[in-house]
Amino acid sequence: MNSPSVSNFDDELKIVIVNLDEMGKILPLLDKLSQSPLSTVQEFNIAFYYRLLSYLTASTLAVQAKLWGPSRNLQRTCYEMILKGIYFLKNPEKAEEVRRKLDNDDEKAFDISITGKIIPNLYEGKDKEDQKKLYGTICPFSHADITGAILDFKDNLSQREDCVHMLCALEYGALDMLMNTLGDYQDPEIEKLRVSIVKGIQKCISEAPAFRPTSRVVN
Repeated sequence: MNSPSVSNFDDELKIVIVNLDEMGKILPLLDKLSQSPLSTVQEFNIAFYYRLLSYLTASTLAVQAKLWGPSRNLQRTCYEMILKGIYFLKNPEKAEEVRRKLDNDDEKAFDISITGKIIPNLYEGKDKEDQKKLYGTICPFSHADITGAILDFKDNLSQREDCVHMLCALEYGALDMLMNTLGDYQDPEIEKLRVSIVKGIQKCISEAPAFRPTSRVVN
């Protein structure tokens, strides 16, 4: 990515909000795709994308209210959904396995360990350590302990910047997961929105997390 051109928190937050609006415009365009038979991976990941927009929006509203902990908690859920989507792209047989469990009313069908199963499956070496570190920065906000409570009350520039930059990174991850899920499906309107969203992200962060697997088996 290029060097960010925006460094003001309020301006960055505005970009996050604009990006979410444009990401939402993709939703009705996906209806055309749903008219054709979808693979299990496509069904799951398009559902993830819908849910990601809701959680990213809620996380953004929490940032506007200076509720850093709740925002980070929502970001953790977004991160996990993105990684599960990529995991299914790399391992479609796992998506079919989850489908069978759902058909048998298994409430824990989607319980796949992020650190124990998904990250080791997707990443190697430095990529693996980077993902664990990234995940580790947002997990403390989800824990019901005093450490998380202390973090909630830290109203400083670093806290604000970290929250909004993570939102940008997650927007990028959600979009990248969706585009890989669509595969050969081409829609000029979706591509136009994708380009616009990525340009917005580039104004805030110089480098988005590499969510794709180390082996890059997802084209």
